[in-house]
Amino acid sequence: MLLARGSPRPLTSVSTPFLPPPGATALTNSRARSSAAQFPPIASVPHAVGHRARSANRFRSDIQGLRAIAVVAVVAYHSGVAGLSGGYAGVDVFFVISGFLITTHLAGSIKDRSLRLRHFYARRVRRLMPASITVLLVSVVLGYLVTAPLDRQGVLQDAAATALYMPNILFAVQGTDYLAGNAPSLFQHYWSLGLEEQFYLLWPILLLLVAKFAGRSPRTLLIAVALVTLSSFAIGVWMTEWRQPFAFFLLPSRAWEFGLGAIVGLAVLQWPALAKRSRLWTIAGWLACLGLVFVFLVFTSTTPFPSWHAAFPAAATALLILAGTSDSPNGPGMLLATRPLQFLGKISYSLYLVHWPILLIPQLAVGWHNPLPTWSTLTLGLASVPLAWLCWRFVEEPGRSESGWWGRSNRRALGAAMSVGAAIALVAAPLSLSPRIADVQAGPAAPTTVLNLNPVGTPHVPLNLSPTLTDTHDDVAEIYANGCHLDVTRAVAADCSYGSNTDAPVVALFGDSHAATWFPALNELATRGQIQLLVHTKSSCPSASVDVTLPTGADYPACDAWRSDVLNRLQDIDPDVIVLANFTSFYLGSSSDWEAGLTRTIEEVGDGRRVLVVGDVPEHDFDPATCLSRETRQALDCGSPLSDAVDVRAAEIDRSVAAATGASYLSIVPYLCSDTCPAIIGNTIFYRDEHHLTATSSRLFAPIFHDALDSAD
Repeated sequence: MLLARGSPRPLTSVSTPFLPPPGATALTNSRARSSAAQFPPIASVPHAVGHRARSANRFRSDIQGLRAIAVVAVVAYHSGVAGLSGGYAGVDVFFVISGFLITTHLAGSIKDRSLRLRHFYARRVRRLMPASITVLLVSVVLGYLVTAPLDRQGVLQDAAATALYMPNILFAVQGTDYLAGNAPSLFQHYWSLGLEEQFYLLWPILLLLVAKFAGRSPRTLLIAVALVTLSSFAIGVWMTEWRQPFAFFLLPSRAWEFGLGAIVGLAVLQWPALAKRSRLWTIAGWLACLGLVFVFLVFTSTTPFPSWHAAFPAAATALLILAGTSDSPNGPGMLLATRPLQFLGKISYSLYLVHWPILLIPQLAVGWHNPLPTWSTLTLGLASVPLAWLCWRFVEEPGRSESGWWGRSNRRALGAAMSVGAAIALVAAPLSLSPRIADVQAGPAAPTTVLNLNPVGTPHVPLNLSPTLTDTHDDVAEIYANGCHLDVTRAVAADCSYGSNTDAPVVALFGDSHAATWFPALNELATRGQIQLLVHTKSSCPSASVDVTLPTGADYPACDAWRSDVLNRLQDIDPDVIVLANFTSFYLGSSSDWEAGLTRTIEEVGDGRRVLVVGDVPEHDFDPATCLSRETRQALDCGSPLSDAVDVRAAEIDRSVAAATGASYLSIVPYLCSDTCPAIIGNTIFYRDEHHLTATSSRLFAPIFHDALDSAD
């Protein structure tokens, strides 16, 4: 089944990688043969310098088959095929193939001084643009029609970035978690196409500069490419720890995968004897096949990626390409050359482009609160194959032709690419900024919200909803904007205090973003002079003394450093009450010692001090606000059953630890749920996303926290 918003796990989750342009057939007519001399078919490369006479334009069926395996892994992963938890690594296969093919061509052209950048870029445009723009236009129209009103601005914004060939940059800046997020973008699979285009733009210029200042031989290029590759790999490993979305989506941290393919191509050109060791490459090729299978089956959405883990699929691909340079009849090429794989390799670019909207648009049509069953996503994944063939036959292949108005002039091809992209962006971008795009028709006004036990949800979106649906996602505590709530990079506690009454008791709020969700409630008490409030909150970092990783799976040393700093400061400040709140159910999945860790923290901070442990908020499988924008008159459909929304085990652990250590425990679930946990109570929407409260709803809990703080002992 499909995920909710944010990235790609299988459509049971969501992710999406781009494939480099697949060339399907050998060129036969005279004009094609002439073109091939300047730019070999994408699946054709020289075997080795010593074999150049008979194989300069030889069709590489092994690469075509390898491309098929990669795209099948990606499509199957997104379709929810059980067991393929690492199918997203197919993108790395494509990057290595692309670096190999393009660099092999460029090296030859640079050596004989025949490289013309305008011609090179124009061929890339003809190869990539017709299918990508066609799918983009169809997707934006259908997506706009079926998407929930609250998400339409996002559809247009993503379409504009895609038309400008920079969706990967947008997703990086937005902090998109490709492997573990919810409700991915309809254009999220274009991230790798944007990356490819940026690589195609810069790579030939880099090689030309090396050739001009250092020499044109494959050996010289190889040394330069190796240095770039190693530098990029180091950046990728470091950046995964620092800013994983940047590492995942941006070229500086991904260029090494293209570079690895380039090294293979240049090495074969420099040392032709490599291709003659057929027995060695046969063994290496089969081991590489096993390596790819291992990656596809064992990697998961929690594997830190790309980091050094991406070296596994990249190295396996490089070995398979090397194995294909030999003429051994017993290598993996015999498998890769089979007809089904050749067919899928031929249409792989179109298949990659069409499979994602085919999977996503039906889910958007029914809403994320109604996840599609796995059988339907598998059916849609299979249906993408014939549709991909149609796209290949009637869009992709005609578009790459060098005849007619489009094909005869490089200037026209390049001009068309820039003009069409700019035109789409100029239409989509202004529309995405229009408030009317997200307008939601509301029902009658509802009574002002009063918190009571076992609440009854409002059955419609009321006219006086607070905050409005369009403002819900931005209704966050002020500590996010002023720097008092720390992001994942900061390791030193912030000195943030609220309240002017120096005689009031000092209350310290300590925990992750689920602690930050209670800042508005406690700040109400501070504003009234009832408490002095100290804030110590940090994203994805609990107050419990446990080792945690980031949601991406990366190590999180900044969390331990920050927690230690806060504990030391609390010892010095000696507050009257310490409030602990955390996303307990999340950490239980990755930490086996949560109970012991929470106990350690309470014992350390609770020496003579009162401690209040706040139970966690309900968690939905979808974004309630987006659901409400679709179900304006069926708002109860946007709530979740109590049994699904509340992790009973997490609540019991927190409660039992509090009792055992002498701390107080506050459960807020009875104020948010009866048999169900509705999204709207009275005239207030309570959730800004799947598991964080709006600042507006948090303030309603001020009296409840006042009583809980008074009774904490």
